[in-house]
Amino acid sequence: MNHMSCIGFEGTTRDELVENIDRAMVLAVEESPSPSARHSRWTDSSGASLAFHLNNDGEILCMTPFFEAPNPGCWRLRTPAPADDCECPHCGGADCDVLAPDSSEEMVTRAAIQWLHFQRYSEWLRAPREFACQVVVFAHHAAFCPTSEAFRAKCKECLPGLFAGGDSVRGDPPGLCGIGEVSFFPIGMFGEEQSFTARATALFAGRVEEAEKLTNTLVARDFWHVRVASLPGVVDVVCRHDPETETEAYAVPAVGSIALVEGWIVGRPTVQPPHGPARDRRGWFARLFSR
Repeated sequence: MNHMSCIGFEGTTRDELVENIDRAMVLAVEESPSPSARHSRWTDSSGASLAFHLNNDGEILCMTPFFEAPNPGCWRLRTPAPADDCECPHCGGADCDVLAPDSSEEMVTRAAIQWLHFQRYSEWLRAPREFACQVVVFAHHAAFCPTSEAFRAKCKECLPGLFAGGDSVRGDPPGLCGIGEVSFFPIGMFGEEQSFTARATALFAGRVEEAEKLTNTLVARDFWHVRVASLPGVVDVVCRHDPETETEAYAVPAVGSIALVEGWIVGRPTVQPPHGPARDRRGWFARLFSR
């Protein structure tokens, strides 16, 4: 899956996609380096953003998409150590305890989060840390249900493996138990995934607080930004805009609806890190279509 389609980068061919990425690269602004890599970032007025991780000759080693929300959602995280990706030194992150948004020490869930600039944080993460982190979810699938009944029906349609019991309190029939309307499941952490990008995936639900269709001005393509209040706190979700699929029920986000989202989590701590080591092991294009 091309995660960058969630911020408008979707060419009709791979050549067109690469051409658009090259255009963003030309406009990218240099950021602080890590010892064996350079970093630059392009950010559009829409909030669409691409971080480029480069060797000393300026060749792209890897890329990480992001989204700069006007009022970004932040989670409170605690983690003891970094987590390397098995193939790319720039695609690591951390397995985190997600703390309650109310500043208590209560852990509400766990999450694997891929870092926007992993190499700039890898040494910093080698000591236990508690910090605030800006979080963006790139949606693989998303539904926006206007009522609780519609949400439960959508869950039954999309997530049949979760419906085994039935709930006498809610009056659900046998075979239907479902998930909560405000819930979070770090599904990428449940398996033995080799890629940290795959590990940093979650299934969650929550109320839509804001929804806006934005335009990536570099490529003149639309995408959705949806602000969702879920169990870990408010999170910014970006979704691919597809006029064909948006004719389907619950495909278009609306304020007050119940969001059901499965997607990839990218984070950026709100504190600036010292530099960390980097090792360059593979090219960037193969990473674009991984999950």
